[in-house]
Amino acid sequence: MIKSVPVFLTASLLAVSPARAQAPAAGSSLGAPTEIVSTTKPTEVDAKTAIQGWNPFLTLTASMNVVDNSSVIGQVDGTAMTVAAGVSGGADYIHDRHNLIFTGLINEGYARTPVIDEFVKITDVAKVDGIYNYFVTPNFGGYGRLALATSLFNSRYVVAAPSTFVDVTGKTPVTLATSTQTFHLADAFQPFTMTESAGGFFDPINRHELSLSFRIGIGGRSTFASGAYAIHPNAMDTTAIELLELSDVEQLGIEGFAGITGKLAEKDSFAYAAGVAVLLPFVNNDSYDRSATELTRVAATTNLTYAFSKWLSVVYNLSIIRDPELYPAGKDQIQIQNALLLTLQLGLVTKKEGPKPKTKEQLALEAAQADAAKAAREAAELKAKVHALESQCPATTPPAAPATPPPTPTEPPPATP
Repeated sequence: MIKSVPVFLTASLLAVSPARAQAPAAGSSLGAPTEIVSTTKPTEVDAKTAIQGWNPFLTLTASMNVVDNSSVIGQVDGTAMTVAAGVSGGADYIHDRHNLIFTGLINEGYARTPVIDEFVKITDVAKVDGIYNYFVTPNFGGYGRLALATSLFNSRYVVAAPSTFVDVTGKTPVTLATSTQTFHLADAFQPFTMTESAGGFFDPINRHELSLSFRIGIGGRSTFASGAYAIHPNAMDTTAIELLELSDVEQLGIEGFAGITGKLAEKDSFAYAAGVAVLLPFVNNDSYDRSATELTRVAATTNLTYAFSKWLSVVYNLSIIRDPELYPAGKDQIQIQNALLLTLQLGLVTKKEGPKPKTKEQLALEAAQADAAKAAREAAELKAKVHALESQCPATTPPAAPATPPPTPTEPPPATP
């Protein structure tokens, strides 16, 4: 008998080899590629639509995916399960031209497969972010940012069969462990990343359906990753699993960002965002004496969201990161992560929203209505003036018509004898 029973609350698209699983790579402090420069654009402060003062929010998310196979061709018998949960929150503060945004999130996820009969961490995110924006004009101003990011739990690499783990950081490979199915990649709270930046922003287009934003300034980053390992995907011709030891990073340089955001469809059910950020670290602690251009860090991200309702949405996210200084010279990797999620969420505290900016059609209709009302008022005022003038003039009686004289009687003609 062929049996396959899927049970799901939310589904996620993951790329995991059936013979092995691992926690987020040690080079990824959030369980996702390390953010280099914030890809969050400033929120326009409009006195007519912005909520002044504090505006908090708090949301819970959850996902679960269960699949049980029995005698299914091409599938391993057993039960596979993915569970994840998260919490995100923060608060905005707006006063006149000042905009302060605090955000924080924790996302944790675990997976179990028939091949690896234990729950292995697949997502581990902990982040706190604070951004201050000052708007000189509605489209131009300055910003300052401080962010902390790490993982809450230790990271392990788990394989289905006993294997050998080799450190290939240096010229000579070093065997770290043999005949084991697990290897410790990183401790809890490792890596730990702190970023600071300040500069100016410019939003030449700031419409509800399309916003374009640019940012440039000075950025610094400290990443504490020494002693943590990442998998080396470009392995040599060997059966051993190759690892790279990561390094602490201290950088200061010029950062730049360009991005677009917008909301479309009825009731803003479809939202999109995309951005590219670059950091040129002219001050760094690279032990391999690479130039600032060789150490240039690039981050690109795309996010597409479709909301079926307030509590159910599907999200696609793509992140591409180039972060050379974490790796030895000549062995740096480009981190790519795809995620497709169907997410349940519960808003415990919902952020207040001000009135939305009016569309061109609404503004044109209001202008036409205002012109019609003005014309009606002017017509009423003119009619009142005419009536007043008529009431001020005395009434005149037209002269009587002359009397018509009675007709003159005529004598009948004489009778004929």
